[in-house]
Amino acid sequence: MSGDGERTGGLRGLLRPWITPRLTHPGGFRFHDAKPDVVRRALASVDPSCGACRPNGQPPGDWLVDVAERLDGTLAGQVGDDGDLPERLRVDAVCVAGGRAAELARAIARDWPQDALGGTALDLAVAEGWPGWDAEQPAWVGSGHDVLLDGQRAAVVGLWWD
Repeated sequence: MSGDGERTGGLRGLLRPWITPRLTHPGGFRFHDAKPDVVRRALASVDPSCGACRPNGQPPGDWLVDVAERLDGTLAGQVGDDGDLPERLRVDAVCVAGGRAAELARAIARDWPQDALGGTALDLAVAEGWPGWDAEQPAWVGSGHDVLLDGQRAAVVGLWWD
């Protein structure tokens, strides 16, 4: 089964409305601005390690879904669906309204203080402040800690891990 043209179900089908068009290919795709309930369903359909692991020192996907749900946020990530392996899903970003950004940063600092890859989850996060949910470019980029100072300057703040 190939990833793009022939596959209509699976994660590609579930996440279709949130697929980032310029970042899709037959072996996988990125998604953005997906609602937590949809990402929770996607995580439930793949190996449990996809939601429980901490790739690159980030909080696990299940935790990111929970915090996005609590803070009325959205999620982004990457799916591998090349057909040769089971579908894989990595949730690697959470976006919230600017007024909730410091709350997000404090939750990450509180729940994921362990050092991983040379820093805590908040140390390793890249922060972006956006002028709106539909903006094409961020207004500012900084570290996860910058959200505590600058988060409310932006309409939307995202934290992501590379």
